Amino acid sequence: MPIPWKNRIPPTTEVVGFLREVILMNPPFEQLVDTEHVRHAYELLLPGGRLISVMSMSSFFNSYTKAKEFREWLETVGGAMEKLPEGSFVPSGTGVSACLVCIDK
Repeated sequence: MPIPWKNRIPPTTEVVGFLREVILMNPPFEQLVDTEHVRHAYELLLPGGRLISVMSMSSFFNSYTKAKEFREWLETVGGAMEKLPEGSFVPSGTGVSACLVCIDK
């Protein structure tokens, strides 16, 4: 099933002028699309920059190839993950388990 366009980052071949020192993000979680968003954001990060993202915990325990590849990539770039307390998003209407991912480039 294709991921709806509203949850996709438009493909780009030109990133000059869009590079950032700090990226803070809370991408959509469904269908592991958060892994795509984080990897794309990393490409927009300047050397010496930092990316911090809220992510679904499913990226860290799911056995799908996409989740496994993300975990391998995160280790390769030296990223770290910290699980958020259970119920962190209950006030927002969701009980999803989440974490923070931090990557320095």
